[in-house]
Amino acid sequence: MTRIAHAAKRYWGYPENYIRLWKNELTLTPEFIARTPVFSARCDADIVGLCELDGLPVARVSRETILSAWNSPVLSQRAKGLVFAVVARGLDSKRSEQEARRLLAPHGLDDADVDEILSHLASPKLDPIEAAIVPFARETIRYRPADIQRRARKLLEQLS
Repeated sequence: MTRIAHAAKRYWGYPENYIRLWKNELTLTPEFIARTPVFSARCDADIVGLCELDGLPVARVSRETILSAWNSPVLSQRAKGLVFAVVARGLDSKRSEQEARRLLAPHGLDDADVDEILSHLASPKLDPIEAAIVPFARETIRYRPADIQRRARKLLEQLS
C-alpha cells in the first residue's frame, strides 16, 4: 500500500523531493492500518487503490458519503459498476476496468456490451438513469468544480 500511496502522488505530478519529504506520511505500517480506517480497492487479492480519510477535516463526512453512495438503493449495483468502469477507463486503469467488467457480468453486461458503453458512453442496453449517469461519470474524471456543479444540477433535474 505504501507503493500505491507514492505512485498516486507521482500520478498527480508531485515532485520527487516532495515525495521524499512526505515519506513518513506516505508509509502505511500495520500499526497505522490497525488504528485508522483505510478503504481499499481490490482486484482479486491485489490491492489496486486506497484511501485514508482520518485526519482530514471532512473525514467523517467523506467516509459516510462513500459508504452511503455504495450502499444506496438510489443507484443500482449495475449503475455503480458502470460508473466504476467509466472512471477506470478514463484513468487508463486496466486492472480496475477488468474488475468493473467482472462486477457487471452478473448484471447482464458482457465484454462487448461494456466495450460499446465505454466507447460511446451510450447503449440501448442502458436504462434511463444509467444513460444519464454514464456520461456524467466521464465528465467528472478531470473536472473543474464550477462545470461539474452546473452539470450536477442539470443531471439532478433530469433524474427528478
